[in-house]
Amino acid sequence: MHRFIAPELPHEGELVQLPPDEARHAIGVLRLGAGDSIILIDGKGGAALARLELSGRAAFARGLARCDSREPRVRVTLYQGLCKGDKMDWIIQKCTELGVDAIQPVQFKRCDARISGDLAAKEARCQRVAREAAKQCARAWIPTVHPAVSFDKMIDYINDDINNKHSIFALWEESRASFADALRARTAERAGLIVGPEGGIAPEEISRLERAGAVSVTLGSRILRTETAGVAALTIALFAAGDLGC
Repeated sequence: MHRFIAPELPHEGELVQLPPDEARHAIGVLRLGAGDSIILIDGKGGAALARLELSGRAAFARGLARCDSREPRVRVTLYQGLCKGDKMDWIIQKCTELGVDAIQPVQFKRCDARISGDLAAKEARCQRVAREAAKQCARAWIPTVHPAVSFDKMIDYINDDINNKHSIFALWEESRASFADALRARTAERAGLIVGPEGGIAPEEISRLERAGAVSVTLGSRILRTETAGVAALTIALFAAGDLGC
């Protein structure tokens, strides 16, 4: 069943108007007609079954019933090192499909990509990627892709997270601590995964992260690319929490 984003979800029998871009997609691209059943999501965890109603180029949805949001119980933020090319788009898409809560791009010492250019345009593009991925994989939550920040600013965020009882894990190929073992030792409902860039996390950066309270862990004997590591770690974390349904 096709899913559309609406600012507010209708109660049973209530009518809401779809945003213009969602209406164009429903009518002009998908060729849906009046009476077709659709799913509405608000991007904040809510979902509702609705019936489509049309008036010219405008599309409306009449609420039928609320739906299961299918959202993970554990909310995971990915702190991802900046990548070159379209790798960041791929990471956003796949992590959204898996169930990430938010993504925070970070400029590490060894990043080839830097914080530069039209930051607002980059942020908007990344958010569009997350929005479309959420719709396609039947999520009710659209992850926030935050503007890229420096390593120092990430440390500030990590300090705040740990003060709020979040579990923070830094993926580092030289760690001897198993990520799976570290997960079993912690039961926080909020977690952060830190993934370095193509060149990896520098030793002095790991030292600062550990002093802040992050736990450095390894995913195993093979070194994963930056665009693979976050996807793999998120999968492991959600599976361990019973949030992948398998």
